[in-house]
Amino acid sequence: MRHEYKGRCVTLAECDCHDHADSCTYNMTLGDSICDECYHNTTGDHCDQCVDGLYRNMSASLDDPNLCQRQYPTSSLARTQCLKEGGVAEQG
Repeated sequence: MRHEYKGRCVTLAECDCHDHADSCTYNMTLGDSICDECYHNTTGDHCDQCVDGLYRNMSASLDDPNLCQRQYPTSSLARTQCLKEGGVAEQG
């Protein structure tokens, strides 16, 4: 599948949406493709972040449909990543 934007043709593989979107739009200013309508509770230019209120499953790859979960991260690595991303690592 190819998507054309202002003369720049990009493949879905070039979108780098981690299998969380079916299309992307090439942004001339950024010089990069931006994913359109991320799913699997993901967000961000490349569908590589979790929507507010969900946590990243640190044992899952970025293309895993279960990347973002409602569960609080229990491992210290996940809590550290949460804090690095500006999250609040509190239980409850």
